[in-house]
Amino acid sequence: MAILPFRPLSNPDNIIAAIDIGASKTVCVIAKRVASGGHDTEEIDVVGFGQVGVSARETRADAKRAAAGAVAAAVEAAERMAKIRLRRAVVSINGKRLRSKRVGVDLNLAGAAVSTEDVVDCLHAGANFARRSGDEIIHTLPIGFTLDGENVGANPCGLIGEKLTAQVVCLSVSEGQAANLRNVLEAHDITIDRLVAGPYAAASAVLSEDEKELGVLMIDIGARTSGFAVFEGGALIKAGGVGVGGEHVTRDLAHVFGCSVAHAERVKALHGSMLSSDMDEHRLIDFPQLNEAGENLSVSRGEVTSVITPRIEELFSLVLREAISDQSAGSGAAAGLRRVVLTGGGSQLGGMCEAAERIFSMRARIGRPHGLRHAPEVSAAPGFSACIGALVSTYQKRLDEPREQGDFRIVNEANGTSGFMSGVAHWLKVNF
Repeated sequence: MAILPFRPLSNPDNIIAAIDIGASKTVCVIAKRVASGGHDTEEIDVVGFGQVGVSARETRADAKRAAAGAVAAAVEAAERMAKIRLRRAVVSINGKRLRSKRVGVDLNLAGAAVSTEDVVDCLHAGANFARRSGDEIIHTLPIGFTLDGENVGANPCGLIGEKLTAQVVCLSVSEGQAANLRNVLEAHDITIDRLVAGPYAAASAVLSEDEKELGVLMIDIGARTSGFAVFEGGALIKAGGVGVGGEHVTRDLAHVFGCSVAHAERVKALHGSMLSSDMDEHRLIDFPQLNEAGENLSVSRGEVTSVITPRIEELFSLVLREAISDQSAGSGAAAGLRRVVLTGGGSQLGGMCEAAERIFSMRARIGRPHGLRHAPEVSAAPGFSACIGALVSTYQKRLDEPREQGDFRIVNEANGTSGFMSGVAHWLKVNF
């Protein structure tokens, strides 16, 4: 019997897709917007999922070719599962590539009421001011508004005053980096709908609204880089990344104990921890020596921990320095944050929360992406936060498209109203 070639269906309008291109793996998730419960609402069902691992040797030999091959394999796997031909996707970009700038914009109102056009003008002015030559703005997000010096919260529409001031955070990447991503995807006939900052996407998947309101630092620990996002008062105030990730721990183990990178990765996964105990000195771990057949180096689990700990402490210290550089000096708690949430594949080492609590001086937890209907169980692991978050944030953005300009939602999420009455209601709630 002849086997027919795979011929996927055309890409319908109710399909949304996200792709996350990482140093150690590439993930593609395809979802369908479907009616929910017979009501005039909808949800998203995951209909396609593909992931492909990328070895460090492949990426170091030819990063572009390795990325292209991983994207092709991950997309094909997701397409076969969904039985569609993917034409468009949102793509996350890691935090190390991001530039974050916070700006203030003043708009004279001359006693008129604030309109949605005024708010959009503030965001556009903020983006233009923040843009540097050779940059592409990917997010323009409002932090808050003041009217004649009085805080009016997230939606000033409908309020009357003389001067509106907007605090805006802009996230950008270099035009060259954006072009490289587009070239990789266009080689497979996929158009990038939008670029999403990886830390911002991961936060959409793992943080609660209460955490964002009270103040939280989220760290997405990848293979070679780690992204972060800082939220206060429900708004993103900064995002970025540092050049340290889980692969650095692996290479430290391989270097110190003279084994292959593959074996060091295995030891890290099975025995890696930031916690030590009295029993660790009596638990031995074998490291087969490179180019010495039959030779093993036996070391205690405590020695393994002593190699891992300094690298993770370095990672946290770098994030702390970058994340609160625009805030008050001191630890995260001193800067007004209340919690740190760790996600990403590198967050699964034992004792990570305890180490984070010691360094940041605040409570810590591991963040896992919120479950999506019919998504494979593996997608709930921390390593998939950025891709799942990019999918979820794109879905939410499309829901609000009729009333949304840029990344600003005119809809007041608390009560579902929009426009002038939403802004007035929010002002009354805050001030009375």
